[in-house]
Amino acid sequence: MSILPKVIFVVLLGLVLAGGALVLEGQSSAAAVPGAAPAVQGEAPVLEEAPLAPEADRLRELVDLRTDTSKTYELADGKREWVGYLEPVHFKDASGAYREIDNSLVKDPATLDGVDYTYRNGANAYTVRFAKETHPSRLARMELKGMALSFGLKGARSSEGVRTADTKSRVLSEETYGESLIIYPDALPGIDLVYQPRATGLKEFIVLRRPGTPNEFTFNLVLEGLSMKQAGGQLSFVDSEGHPVFRLGELAAFDGAEAWTNEVTYQVKESRDACQLTVSVARAYLDDPAREYPVVIDPTIDLWTPTADTYISSANPSTNYSSSSYLRTGRDSPYGIRRSFL
Repeated sequence: MSILPKVIFVVLLGLVLAGGALVLEGQSSAAAVPGAAPAVQGEAPVLEEAPLAPEADRLRELVDLRTDTSKTYELADGKREWVGYLEPVHFKDASGAYREIDNSLVKDPATLDGVDYTYRNGANAYTVRFAKETHPSRLARMELKGMALSFGLKGARSSEGVRTADTKSRVLSEETYGESLIIYPDALPGIDLVYQPRATGLKEFIVLRRPGTPNEFTFNLVLEGLSMKQAGGQLSFVDSEGHPVFRLGELAAFDGAEAWTNEVTYQVKESRDACQLTVSVARAYLDDPAREYPVVIDPTIDLWTPTADTYISSANPSTNYSSSSYLRTGRDSPYGIRRSFL
């Protein structure tokens, strides 16, 4: 089941068929033929913003024109429809061809390093696998090009196995499965762990269902072909040549009233035999009488990309917010002045 992200804009390109070649409307067909005489300049190509065309009007997708974040369709009236998305909808496979990203959960049992994994994401440049039960260091496993990052919550107690379309398990319903969520209920008393595969990485939600829960959570990490690197306020997981592969995204928390805070920090501890990542949220935020539970702590493990949309904050000038689901601008607490960049 492929769920496309929000469309940001749609453009219609007026096209006419000339000598077997598609050319922009207003452009001479001769101009589309190499070596032909220069065309007389006509009207500008048709380029208009438009609502999505009904699927019945789409003859086919022009697969060769795919990009990470766009699709192009041939319409029944001879025009082309270009659709852009906020997040990637395609990834390149081993052959270099663009394939559709599928963030749904696929049952694919596998045993790796003695851990039973039950589900993985459908299709993407990376694979993420989820353990049948909570595990102190291998609850989730992200794989890319022979490298892997596994992690689990330290001190987690045994949670029911992940079952899809089985409401009796209290883990997943059919509806939740369609939304690509995996829930490990009561991994700690009063705390659920929720995971959501995304086009650009793995969302984790630490759900504090009631007041009085801990404000600090330590995850044991297992790195295969990777090492940790901290630079410029950013935690990355790099390959043997120092190239970033995964990174820890923006840390934030919010409550049931959507009161956000960025008073969420992390610390890393690395030794020859172990790696640990500790995520903490301000105790004052959790204990505020105005807090409406549940509170959700929202860390993300992202694929590293060389460029991305982002915003900056005057309160945290060294923080990279490119992994955020939002582009924020204006002035507010606790971020101060924020500016977005596309």
